[in-house]
Amino acid sequence: MIQGIDVSKYQGKIDWNKVAASGLVQFAYSKATENATSVDSQFKNNWNGMKDAGIIRGAYHFARTHNDPIKEANHFTTTVGSELLATDSLVLDIEESKLIGPPFINWVLAWLEQVEKTTGKIPIVYTYGPFFDTQDGNPSSEVIDKLLKYPLWLAAYTVNPDKYTPKVWKTVGWTIWQKSGNVAAPGDSILYVPGINGAVDKNVFKGSLEDFKKFVLNLHTPLLGQIGEVFDLIADK
Repeated sequence: MIQGIDVSKYQGKIDWNKVAASGLVQFAYSKATENATSVDSQFKNNWNGMKDAGIIRGAYHFARTHNDPIKEANHFTTTVGSELLATDSLVLDIEESKLIGPPFINWVLAWLEQVEKTTGKIPIVYTYGPFFDTQDGNPSSEVIDKLLKYPLWLAAYTVNPDKYTPKVWKTVGWTIWQKSGNVAAPGDSILYVPGINGAVDKNVFKGSLEDFKKFVLNLHTPLLGQIGEVFDLIADK
């Protein structure tokens, strides 16, 4: 497995060249937006800094489901911008909501489908089992099939993450696992990275760096079936 991080304004200004030089981080995600109007104050610095340092990057949106999902999706894609790299990936962070059952699932799918339609990228879903299982209302197999298109980034500060995989993704499992933040499971450690003040969320990807490159390229829908040579060409530019 390879290691990555996720950051937001709470880490302050990050020296991404030091992060890259540390060898501790193979990929990173930065918070971009929240609600239908809020933009993370460090997003632009992080987004450009990750690219300039050669770190495979992604951006995430923190969902507030009292708003219209299309407005939140459009706010996110407008903030991230249209000039996305083929290796950039996009994420819906859904970890709180008063919606339950079909209204909740419909909101999530509407956001995911709008971002995919706008960007040509299949978004990732960041969530955790106890929350998602409570909110989803035991969706039908048809709805589950729609959700399974979107890979799972699981938050679980534990030695046994599979136990906390939402039921929707049980058959396929998690792809990225956030395993620690300001706390860590027994036997694990909190992550500190040169160039970042304080602890930072630690994530692992289920595979090698080459596997991760293929994974994010496969989320770029126009490149499906063209993952190997395409990445090499992009990386050389």
